[in-house]
Amino acid sequence: MKMKMKNDKHVEKCKSCFDFFNEVFRNIEDYESMFSRSERMLLKASEAMKWNFNESDFPERPNTIFLEDNQIYLLVPYLSANDTKNGCQRSFDNFFMLLSPDSFAKNKRMGRQVVVSDIRNRANSPIDNYRPGLRWVKFGVYRQEDLDNNSDYTNLIKRKAGLEMLVFLYYYMDRFKYFTKYFGQFPIEGYHYYTSANKLTDYLAYVYKDDDSDKPAIEMMLSQEVHTNCLFLVDDLI
Repeated sequence: MKMKMKNDKHVEKCKSCFDFFNEVFRNIEDYESMFSRSERMLLKASEAMKWNFNESDFPERPNTIFLEDNQIYLLVPYLSANDTKNGCQRSFDNFFMLLSPDSFAKNKRMGRQVVVSDIRNRANSPIDNYRPGLRWVKFGVYRQEDLDNNSDYTNLIKRKAGLEMLVFLYYYMDRFKYFTKYFGQFPIEGYHYYTSANKLTDYLAYVYKDDDSDKPAIEMMLSQEVHTNCLFLVDDLI
């Protein structure tokens, strides 16, 4: 498996991140199918992972397809806990297996695990305010410089996308080439690697394109080596 490493061109690409959704959603028909795609892909994932969701479980769709140019709606299953994992970890592991089974198997062979950062004072811990349930969210991409210079964003966005990024990539696997075109690779916020010795490391999980298969893969990168000037952010509708 060949790993695509970071270079300065990836940072340059992020400057045009607002163009990303314009390529993923090329016309009004793509936006109109946004809801049905989320629902169809969620049922596919549910069948594969034995979640037992059906159409009667779907929350009401948002009443408009029109959002900011850098946002879409995404139907996300925030799973409940089971006997061995909290809901946040279970949700991530399930979508990790769906999105990149080879990466998941590799981690298992090497005794590594990607874990949710459950340390409360760690920045952007996904376990904070985690609420199980099936719901629509606003999923968007933003330039860091815009976030730094525009206080209005802070009133609109609740948290960085971690699990939601995997959900998006699974639902839109056929458009993954646009993700790599604009971002190359991207950290999965709030998830770190544990070693076989059950020790939390300074390695973040990140997603990139496996050059052998052209499909998403997930690997580890030192947190200080992760550089991007774009963020994927999530806003709950409720």
